Amino acid sequence: SAPASLLGAQAFSVSISVQLAMVRLATLSVFAAAADDQILLPPPGTSAPASLLVFVPGGNVPNTQYVPLLKALQAEVQQSTSLYVSVAACLKRLCIPFVSNLPIGSALDAGVKASQAPAERVWVAGHSLGGVAADTYCQGNAGGKVGAGCMLFGAYVSSADKMLSYKVPVMQLLAELDFGSARLTKMQPYYQAAVDAQSLDRTPVVVLPDLDHSDFCEGFKVPGDLPSAAKPEVAQSAIVTAAAAFMRNSTSGDQQFWAQTFQLTESLMKPIAEGFAYEQGEWCAEAVTTVVEELAPKVHATAKLSSTPFIFPSPTAEAGGPGVNVVATTKNSYDSSLTAASDVGGAGAPVPPVGRKTAKSIACRMPSKAAVAKLLQGQGADTAGVCEKVNQAAWAWAQQAVPQRTLTRYHSSTPCNGCSKGVPVVFAEDASTSKITGATLGYNLTASALTVTSQEQVDNDEHSCTLLSPARLLDFLFYDAFEASIYPTGASGAEHEAWEGVLI
Repeated sequence: SAPASLLGAQAFSVSISVQLAMVRLATLSVFAAAADDQILLPPPGTSAPASLLVFVPGGNVPNTQYVPLLKALQAEVQQSTSLYVSVAACLKRLCIPFVSNLPIGSALDAGVKASQAPAERVWVAGHSLGGVAADTYCQGNAGGKVGAGCMLFGAYVSSADKMLSYKVPVMQLLAELDFGSARLTKMQPYYQAAVDAQSLDRTPVVVLPDLDHSDFCEGFKVPGDLPSAAKPEVAQSAIVTAAAAFMRNSTSGDQQFWAQTFQLTESLMKPIAEGFAYEQGEWCAEAVTTVVEELAPKVHATAKLSSTPFIFPSPTAEAGGPGVNVVATTKNSYDSSLTAASDVGGAGAPVPPVGRKTAKSIACRMPSKAAVAKLLQGQGADTAGVCEKVNQAAWAWAQQAVPQRTLTRYHSSTPCNGCSKGVPVVFAEDASTSKITGATLGYNLTASALTVTSQEQVDNDEHSCTLLSPARLLDFLFYDAFEASIYPTGASGAEHEAWEGVLI
């Protein structure tokens, strides 16, 4: 299951974030954006019972951009329902949680008036920042004005716990190549929570193959997003099929579709769960066997994760029976990891700030080989460059763990539409340090290569390293290897500012 620390972090109250967003709203007026009109799309036919979908557009995206997708959805479900669609129009094209409840509610009221749909046949959906606003509106109105369900495209519920306690069915629809914060490594704990609670039928977390964040608003290239690997018509069909299947009685129908969808999603999420487990100490324990080399068969190694600031205990080694029991200590470092492009902001609607959930560095304190050999009544000299070997092992694991489709994409000369080949990984020689505490891993990603350099502390008692996280290498294989190909951004970054206020 997903590490509790990850789920806890995602359960951090959204109220503070929303307050920040509201404060920032006052400054967003400097970013001029054309005003949109509320859109009402009548169904192609009215013979079936009426229902309503209220749609909340992504930040800075003209709401007209979603009309072809929404009309295709109307056509897809017309045999079972006459679907009216009401598209919200938010101030400055920025639908911000809580702040935009008024225009979302206005769209709902207009749709109900036109369709006469009862609350139990009212849906809400949204894309990107609009998806976060849709989630907020749904949580506040589910079981009341919104009785059918909610769909979040390239967006997510404020926490996994809140996803499980949703009053109506909720689907988080993900794009495999979404370079923003709705990337797979962010969404795995949501998926795992749904699996563990046996709630995938009511709270599905599903991945659409080859799509990117921009496919949900076809024709609008979201700044900072990775280009899609799908043709526009294929992408639209995939989104419509998933949305229609969910609307047709959640996931109890269309069993073949859901079986195939969950099979793909599981194949992508499983290695991420394994990578997160490695970050909880398992990778540091694995590293001990590389440090002690030929003594490994006589060593039983475990590792304790230290999450307390400024406290990083020394490792221990004690003779036990015929061998040695080693307890290494490990400490992870994280960052928001905005890419150079998305950090600048964009004239359009930048993808949500990445906010990677994988560790940027695993510091691992381990006893030296010499210290372990002494406990075994022998001698052993430590070998320099051990950290580099562990990093190479992490890279080998990542390539073996991901599904073949991911590895094929990484090695392809055309991994996505107009994209350059994924950059190689270069392992530099370990850099010597006298104190591993406070040291960081060198992780330099450029348009030509990812260069990794570990810090290595070697003395009589300790052989410690800053290590590359296996989970961060999944981020690399899924997305970051292609960072040079993301859509360029401009100068305003208005949605980027708004997203910073609600990013979980």
